[in-house]
Amino acid sequence: MTTNTDDTQLSQLHDRAAHLQAQLSQIIDQAALAADEAADVSAEVERITTTAPATPARLLNVEQAAEALSLGQTMVRELIAKGEIRSITIGTARRIPVEALDEFIARQSEAAMAEAA
Repeated sequence: MTTNTDDTQLSQLHDRAAHLQAQLSQIIDQAALAADEAADVSAEVERITTTAPATPARLLNVEQAAEALSLGQTMVRELIAKGEIRSITIGTARRIPVEALDEFIARQSEAAMAEAA
């Protein structure tokens, strides 16, 4: 048999449980909204980083120039030493302007066409 005190305590526990369930429901809703917002932000970051134009390097080191020409670094150094690829020195660093590679390629193309004719 239950007493009034037991009934009161039971009623209070039911009220407390209902209150906690309501709070939990609100927390779940807020978490869902935060997850949606995080997904939107992540998608926007992805869009920006994949569509933002990168500023191309204007001066390349020997390794980068070799990669751009599909040649070895030794060959690029030899072409620089022979004056076939223009380069500049900044302090102790050797750099090749991108235009120098374009000029070299154009000369090589012209020479190949002249030989073929």
